[in-house]
Amino acid sequence: MKNITSIIFLITIFNTHAQVILKDTVITWRTFEYTLNDDNSIDSFSPEPFDTTSVKFNAYILENEYLKILLLPEFGGRILSLIYKPTGHEQLYRNPVGVPYGVGQDWFYYKWLMVYGGIFPTLTEPEHGKAWLLPWEFKVVRQSEDSIKCVMRWRDTVEFKNADPNKWKYGITDIECNYYITLVKGSSVLKTEVELKNNKNETVEYEYWTCITLAPGSDRNNPFCTDGLEIIVPADKIKIPAWYPDIARQEKHVTGQRGVYYFDKLRLWKNWVNDGIAYVWDDENLNYWGVINHDNEEGLIRVADNNITPGIKIWAWKFDDYENVNPFENPDNVKRPYVELWAGNSHEFFEPAILSAGSTLKWRETFFPTVKLNKITKANYNFILSIDTAGFFYNKEFEVIFVTDNPGDEHIVIIEAEGDTNYTVSEINLMPDPRKGNEVLLKIPDDVFNNNIDSLRVKVANLYRNKSIDVAVSPDKITSVKESGAEIANEFYLKQNYPNPFNPVTNIEYYIPETGNVKIVVFDALGKEAETIYHGNQIEGKHIVSWNGSQYASGIYFYGIYYNGKSKVRKMILMK
Repeated sequence: MKNITSIIFLITIFNTHAQVILKDTVITWRTFEYTLNDDNSIDSFSPEPFDTTSVKFNAYILENEYLKILLLPEFGGRILSLIYKPTGHEQLYRNPVGVPYGVGQDWFYYKWLMVYGGIFPTLTEPEHGKAWLLPWEFKVVRQSEDSIKCVMRWRDTVEFKNADPNKWKYGITDIECNYYITLVKGSSVLKTEVELKNNKNETVEYEYWTCITLAPGSDRNNPFCTDGLEIIVPADKIKIPAWYPDIARQEKHVTGQRGVYYFDKLRLWKNWVNDGIAYVWDDENLNYWGVINHDNEEGLIRVADNNITPGIKIWAWKFDDYENVNPFENPDNVKRPYVELWAGNSHEFFEPAILSAGSTLKWRETFFPTVKLNKITKANYNFILSIDTAGFFYNKEFEVIFVTDNPGDEHIVIIEAEGDTNYTVSEINLMPDPRKGNEVLLKIPDDVFNNNIDSLRVKVANLYRNKSIDVAVSPDKITSVKESGAEIANEFYLKQNYPNPFNPVTNIEYYIPETGNVKIVVFDALGKEAETIYHGNQIEGKHIVSWNGSQYASGIYFYGIYYNGKSKVRKMILMK
């Protein structure tokens, strides 16, 4: 894929001594030439190669020590760019050239669409709604050296006369959407709030979805996803519309549930063999979801009250199609290297939500850029926490990885035993590293389970603010696999598997200093034995065994060697 950049011209007026700053800016976007009618439908469109023009927008840059945010009120009230400054990388996708598509079709409200990207509200109809191309009002709500709060505002007084009333059925709702964006000194997360106001004296039906176009860990001038992108959603099932059979064939159908499939292979973008939609189904409305790119070890996670936004829609282009596309040469090809995740007040498109007369609905959406995180155990508005207990059976350690909203503060990681008597098992103080991530290995004493304990509670806390996160781990999950043997001799080794990540076969190399009994075992992420690869006597020297994970789901696994009373374990990632 050729390196294509969007040119951004900056005109700044700001106080250079402020910790949180707001800058006026002008951005330029290349689009193929088109004109609009007064009702926002396409009047003319020139799809000739390289027949492009420049469109300029007034915009704003919101910036602190960790984040640089580009706000674009004039084209759909969107957050167009989110740069995580510790790595210097873009987290959102931004289309290098706009191409109108679906022109004249009834796929979208105005019978066409043009993708720019970012994070943006869509309402009051489904499929990008009415406001994606319209100007939104911009206002600074609160500004100080420590924080800035802005709002982008739009009110639905729009009706497209040529819209099919059987499909686009909500009419003029008069709903006002206030999209608040807040950036705070010392905070590495972007805080947003969505507020919907019903200005009518009657109940209205509507749809609202926040659309997020994702490309975490990208070059800021050329954002795109790679084959290491994983969709992080705490759910086991998805619903796939019938008109995407190629996508549906990638997953196993759930017996007795029409259109519902187990969510496994499609967690990885590289397994999307065609363009398609999937809705997360029968989930527990846990408060987080997002994506992680295992190639660059960066991600973007949204934390919100998903009882208010129970809908999770996934849209992805066919993985293989984007690689050789030059959008300036091929305007008919609108496919791009990104994945969309949507958060909705209803469970799927064309399913109405209800807003009662004169009422207001408001919720928070907080966006966490992540580094080195590969899974999530728990999240709140201040932390994301990942706990891996599989290491307990070979070296009595827990692996704790966390993301904090205040990486400039000292934190503490604690493991507490809970039972008849509560006591601290292990703890460590540390300064978070926003660029390399926060991975902590905490030792667990050998005799901890000799006491009558109900659980081990892992807690991460900010020492300067009243912020923390914790999760309890039951002993049966920790001790399902136990270490046999003592310390490992220097000449005895187990190498990292290769390739890693892999699909579905990987190689494992190890060395034993003298003839002895060897057992090679694979464990799942909870430490439960999945498969024995080899068990028998082997002579001194280097050995290589292979493991085929074709019968297992994508995810993190561990492989261990037991040799003459000694043991060693490493982590590997199966990515289908």
